[in-house]
Amino acid sequence: MFGSVSYTWLVGSVGLVGFIFYFLYRHMISSVKKTQEELNKISLFNDYVLNYKKDGYLEDINSHIKNVRKNLKKNKIFNNIFPMIGICRDELTNDLSNAIELEFGKPFLISGLGGVISSGITGIKAGMSHLDNKHIKNYVFFIYTHIGAHCSNTKDNQPKIEFGKILRKHNDEPDAACGALLKCKTTIITKQAPNIISDNETNTETNTDPEYNILLRQLKNLDKKSTELEYTSNALDVFKTDLENIIKAIKKNNPQKKFNYVVVSGVLIHYSYIMNNKTYIKHYIHNPNILLNTNC
Repeated sequence: MFGSVSYTWLVGSVGLVGFIFYFLYRHMISSVKKTQEELNKISLFNDYVLNYKKDGYLEDINSHIKNVRKNLKKNKIFNNIFPMIGICRDELTNDLSNAIELEFGKPFLISGLGGVISSGITGIKAGMSHLDNKHIKNYVFFIYTHIGAHCSNTKDNQPKIEFGKILRKHNDEPDAACGALLKCKTTIITKQAPNIISDNETNTETNTDPEYNILLRQLKNLDKKSTELEYTSNALDVFKTDLENIIKAIKKNNPQKKFNYVVVSGVLIHYSYIMNNKTYIKHYIHNPNILLNTNC
């Protein structure tokens, strides 16, 4: 009797162990396939972006912020740092804003739709007043435009990447990112805005859509034939120039005030893809740049 029970127990135990090993093996194979599929999608994205612009460079947002901190330390900027951020209101940009806040503290927002510097001199001066006057002030301006890049499959099941589109989580279909920038491009191309509103004009449209009109006015001279990524990158150059002009105006009116300022910039790309019926979004900075200005 005991021999029969022992034999049955042994067979059952071996079967259970075998099942566990089989389950772990299948899980491991599934994980390897998932990892490889994800790596393939990320590799496709990297190749597409970097081949698109030969001198291009990509950083994930966490590495990007760490590199900013390293650069500041290298230039002996450790204390009395105040971050200001110019980035679109889109919720997709929150991961980058959160990474900045985690490393440098709560940032002062100087921008509106599309990342246009809508705060002007008054807004930036307000942010500058939030630092301790007893020590040299160090302002770090984080200036970005952003764009979606969605990976889907063609009819022959080949992967393709479409810039200006993003599949947001909980959505069934991709939509525009940055919608405001792309709307500007479309509006100007179709000549729906033949007379861009000037600084001196006020009307109902300006009052009900002020940020978009500022954005439209600032981008009116961009190349309309450029691709979505080129347009987004060119818009970033406009916003950086706007910031520099504002800082020069502040310095001209307050020549006795000394401060350091750093301009950190890049195009934030949101890369979305579907894997195992689940939407994934990863964030990268395209062509990150750090410009240090001391004793201004």
